[in-house]
Amino acid sequence: MQTMDIVKGTMMAASISLLLLAAKMANAEELMDNEIPTLKQTITRGEVVTYEMITTQEYAGASVPAFIVKDPGNVIGMEAVRNIRAGMPLYRSQFREVPAVRKGEMATVIFQKGKIRLTTDGLVMADASIGDFVKVLNQESKQMLHGVVQKNGLVLVN
Repeated sequence: MQTMDIVKGTMMAASISLLLLAAKMANAEELMDNEIPTLKQTITRGEVVTYEMITTQEYAGASVPAFIVKDPGNVIGMEAVRNIRAGMPLYRSQFREVPAVRKGEMATVIFQKGKIRLTTDGLVMADASIGDFVKVLNQESKQMLHGVVQKNGLVLVN
């Protein structure tokens, strides 16, 4: 009877050891998945991120926080909103879509009503992407117009 209890205890200890070993191996695999994209070189505000600028490195923490970019595809083609040093973790807040029109630039403004179409140039008052509303100053009349940014930097006003 005592022999049976000893065997059961030994088997239980072996099972627990195997479970602990499996857990450690799972954690080791998880730590290897802690690679994050970083920049090879420092970039400045306004630069667009390309594939050639990205490398990966292991994240030092136990797990990667949600605000850190994990997929390099999420930042390629995006514009930096501030200077970013090489080798640093990339935050989602450091990037934005490249604007179709930029503040201070001239854009073609189109007013269309039925078959009537008027075109003029206007000064863009803020950065905006396709589909965004933007204010545009008509240089001739000095009136502020509100329109939607279209492809090729056109602004459609109703």
